[in-house]
Amino acid sequence: MEKIFTLEREMLAGRDITGLYDAIAAALGYDISDESLRYDCRKVCISENIREMLYKTYETENKQAFLENSELAAFEVTRRLLLYGPKVDADLPDNTVRTEEGFVFYERDKKEA
Repeated sequence: MEKIFTLEREMLAGRDITGLYDAIAAALGYDISDESLRYDCRKVCISENIREMLYKTYETENKQAFLENSELAAFEVTRRLLLYGPKVDADLPDNTVRTEEGFVFYERDKKEA
């Protein structure tokens, strides 16, 4: 089942992709301390401003890389988002997330399937 919801800006700021996924899972009611919890990046979309926050987080965490070669560093962030990140839905309002069923799952359940 698809779920669309808004996260507080404070829950989003300063988070990398994994931290974002944890925040989304927590908002969905999952216990993020469970080590078997996994995420499927194909089943989540975010608003444009959340993607921008992810870029800012990576830039803040990797200041030297951005100082040395900002184009290459930005490319690396883009690569991470393409490989592991949520997709942007330009129609979603700020701070909004859309998840599909199966975004959050337990590793043990996937092995049994």
